[in-house]
Amino acid sequence: MNGFPYEFETEILAIDSGSAVFGMVHFPKEVVDALPEAPKARFRVDAEVGGHVFEAAVSKAGGVWQMMFSKRLQKLCNVEPGDRVLVQFDVADSERVDVPIELQHMLDANAVAQSVWERWTAGKRRGWAYQVASAKRPETREKRAFDVIDLLLAEAQ
Repeated sequence: MNGFPYEFETEILAIDSGSAVFGMVHFPKEVVDALPEAPKARFRVDAEVGGHVFEAAVSKAGGVWQMMFSKRLQKLCNVEPGDRVLVQFDVADSERVDVPIELQHMLDANAVAQSVWERWTAGKRRGWAYQVASAKRPETREKRAFDVIDLLLAEAQ
């Protein structure tokens, strides 16, 4: 048992944005209709494809619910556009933000920065948290965390 209450099989579609090609999966209407609460224009999921767990956003465009399948995610799951995949998922807490430890320590040490951080939307916090967490080297993560703190303090003034 994987712990994900919803699943469907689909093909990863290739989407050409003009500047890049990325993957996308469409969520079947009957799967979205089975969710306990009707989503509005967007919702977040904890998902699994090919044994790899990840968090993603699902949005509605042209009447179709879709989830981006980035190059990084394709590589992680060892899939590419055209492949059929089993998507297993659960609806995630839309306010959850996984804050990297480097940034969390700096927020804990600075009440002013923490106050501004808490006023930001979850989406904005997720974006900046990702900027820090996506760095491969510890020194880069720390520098990016300092940059976020500087931004927060500038906004506080």
